[in-house]
Amino acid sequence: MDAQLLRFHFDALQYQRLAESYAPVHSLCDSSLEPEGFARAARSTRLCIRNVVPATFLRPRYAAAAATVMFSATLTPQHYYADMLGLPENTAWLDVEAPFDSSQLTVHVVNSISTRFADRDASIEPIARLIATQYEQQPGNYLAFFSSFDYLERAAAAFAATFPRIAYWTQARRQLDSERAGFLGRK
Repeated sequence: MDAQLLRFHFDALQYQRLAESYAPVHSLCDSSLEPEGFARAARSTRLCIRNVVPATFLRPRYAAAAATVMFSATLTPQHYYADMLGLPENTAWLDVEAPFDSSQLTVHVVNSISTRFADRDASIEPIARLIATQYEQQPGNYLAFFSSFDYLERAAAAFAATFPRIAYWTQARRQLDSERAGFLGRK
């Protein structure tokens, strides 16, 4: 079977599933014209259903869970995000002061590297290069977060092979509390 046709088939099934759950209270539907050369030589139209208020979908999951712990540096104001995420009315909320001074934080947005699951193979080397470039510009301690241990391990292996002179540490799967404490205590 043609791989592109099979991909289209599964994408269409996923879109149909999203369309069946579509409601203007929580989702937007839009279309955009892709630039030339994006997917193929001719321009094409992309249809999207974007969930912008996930509460409807998350509420049943919270109800089924024994407990849920969330953390974020950006979830303020509390009432807005509690409503947006569908958290129960009796949700406990704890604000913790940041352990870092704001002068220690810089944010760089990199649009040229996609970390989507389908693009991960292609992202490994550019991420390793990006981390090394940042470190070479300003040596210090950095944290890199990855969405899975597999992704972390592959990026770390590429980083070690390409930039062996830069020391690094990675968190391992299934660490004991003492191992995790040792990892976090490194300097």
